[in-house]
Amino acid sequence: MLQHQFPSVQSNAAAYLQHLCFGDNKIKAEIRRQGGIQLLVDLLDHRMSEVHRSACGALRNLVYGKANDENKVTLKNCGGIPALVRLLRKTGDVEIRELVTGTVFGINLFFTSWHLCWVCPA
Repeated sequence: MLQHQFPSVQSNAAAYLQHLCFGDNKIKAEIRRQGGIQLLVDLLDHRMSEVHRSACGALRNLVYGKANDENKVTLKNCGGIPALVRLLRKTGDVEIRELVTGTVFGINLFFTSWHLCWVCPA
């Protein structure tokens, strides 16, 4: 569903994953194993802000917490940090900006600030 041709389906699928994985580390790990993090990262470059909002919310939940360090590494390895930075730079939507910064904050608890600067040059 994250790869569906209709943006409304993509957005709803991402929003459902956001809800599904909230506070459930087993679901978070399964989403990672099924390739969901890469699909959500790909949606960060979508043309519709509603898709950005849902994908970012799901990613934020997926990387939240100490038990989800593998998700943080996967997000980084999928090009998620540069994609988040691109989205932050191009969006004027306050809610999306908050979701992006929340996701980056969750990642930053695992990676050092130096490392984030290295993979996302200005």
